[in-house]
Amino acid sequence: MSGDTPVTRHVEADFALRMRDRRDAVHVFCMDTMNPQGLEPLLTPRELSDLLHIPVRTLESWRANWESNPYGPKPITVGKHVRYRPVDVRSWLDEQAAR
Repeated sequence: MSGDTPVTRHVEADFALRMRDRRDAVHVFCMDTMNPQGLEPLLTPRELSDLLHIPVRTLESWRANWESNPYGPKPITVGKHVRYRPVDVRSWLDEQAAR
C-alpha cells in the first residue's frame, strides 16, 4: 500500500479523530474505501487545511504559484472547484517526511 508511512498514518488518524462527527470523516482518508465507481473521495481545500493544520490561504498561495514553483499537494480543478486527490496528498507528505 503506497503512502502507508508512520507520518501519513498519524496525520490520517489525527484527522479522523478531529473530524469524527462529520459524516464523511471516516472515508475521506481511508486507504481502502472507494465509492462504487472505484474513485477515492476528493478533498476540498478546507478539508486539506484541517488535515494539515495549515490555513486555507496557504493552500491558495501554493496553488497560485503551482505552474512556476510547484509546492504542496497537486491541486486539480473539477469545473470551477479546486480539489485534492488523497493519493497526491499522501505522496507529497511522504516526500516531506523524506527530507
